[in-house]
Amino acid sequence: MSMRDDESIGRHDVSTSYNQIFTSPKEIQRRFGMGHSTFYRLLNQGAFEAVKFGSATRVRIASVEDYFASLPRISTPVA
Repeated sequence: MSMRDDESIGRHDVSTSYNQIFTSPKEIQRRFGMGHSTFYRLLNQGAFEAVKFGSATRVRIASVEDYFASLPRISTPVA
């Protein structure tokens, strides 16, 4: 395996890892059924974490999952 092959594998691993940790606002909205305004309101309230990468915003997926996990559960009445 040449050094060039090693470099491309390393970049691929970082890219794959990054894509599993962060995603775009549109993807968060799609995955969680969240509208544009609601997404940005929650983001501005600090409900989940995001970073700027140049002009792109990327959202930490785990922080959105944590937000949803922290919401009150709906109780179902016992029949």
